[in-house]
Amino acid sequence: MGYSAFVNAASLLAHDAHFTSPLTPYSLGFGAAPDEMVRIRGACLGPFDAVVAAWDAGGKLPVTLAGVPVWFDGMPAPPISTQAGEIWAVAPYA
Repeated sequence: MGYSAFVNAASLLAHDAHFTSPLTPYSLGFGAAPDEMVRIRGACLGPFDAVVAAWDAGGKLPVTLAGVPVWFDGMPAPPISTQAGEIWAVAPYA
């Protein structure tokens, strides 16, 4: 089970996004486990049409997708899919 956050792109992501458990919404904040899929929902987060990541020749995912980076505590998280309303990414290892 993954976690999700709602982010306003106008804030330029200057604040930390807090993840809420689907079992206890709007109550406690949780972090994402390494290698966990996370969904970031909001407005104007990326391109209108969805863009899906592809592995490079070395078997790695890109650190940005359609010009959209995702960061966890200063570490880049590979975005899997990005579009205007949501981003799917993989939480990095610390």
